[in-house]
Amino acid sequence: TANFTATPTSGCGPLTVQFTNASSANAVTFNWSFPGGIPSTSTAQNPAVVYEVPGTYTVTLTVSNTAGSNTATQTSYITVNPAPTAGFTSSTNGATATFTNTSQNATSYLWNFGDNTTSTAQNPSHTYLADGTYTVTLTATNACGTATFTQNVVIITSPNAGFTANVTSGCGPLTVQFQDLSSLNTTSWDWTFEGGTPATSTVQNPTVVFTNPGSYTVTLVASTAAGSSTFTQT
Repeated sequence: TANFTATPTSGCGPLTVQFTNASSANAVTFNWSFPGGIPSTSTAQNPAVVYEVPGTYTVTLTVSNTAGSNTATQTSYITVNPAPTAGFTSSTNGATATFTNTSQNATSYLWNFGDNTTSTAQNPSHTYLADGTYTVTLTATNACGTATFTQNVVIITSPNAGFTANVTSGCGPLTVQFQDLSSLNTTSWDWTFEGGTPATSTVQNPTVVFTNPGSYTVTLVASTAAGSSTFTQT
């Protein structure tokens, strides 16, 4: 009569399983079948088998003597648990990035958002304090190990325009040094100087000469890839 046990019957791969023959004492020969195992067959009485690929596996033992044979099969007897895989996608809305976790087989998560902040949420959102390119790392973990996935997230927000000038009145010709006060994420500047020379500029901190008496309006349009902002002093 065929029978057997195994230790362990589940675990992380590569999983080494020790099979123990529990057949009746009159069994003489042993023919084992281990689909998915290494080795896949054996004639040893108490073989050891290695399972490398995650999955569930059936084991069969046929024992024989001169009077005949008997077969014992245990279906889905050995379970090899998978290691995790890490992955995510992301989308941005202004300064906020939303992350969708696509990891597999993980039981816990650790996010590093690239700005010295972290999270253990499965699908977190994170608001950045400044524009820039941030390297985001997700570490996915289970009992069989860890996996890491890294991706860059680009944050671009609309700017806030602003400026001041070193002098705002005086005798002509009046030379005025303008100082940009727009938000730090500004990437381009478009100035308009009514009555000034030059009348326009794309310099961040331009110098303009006003020759004729009068009152003049100055406009700055500050821009990023996400949009623009206009500031006017009349």
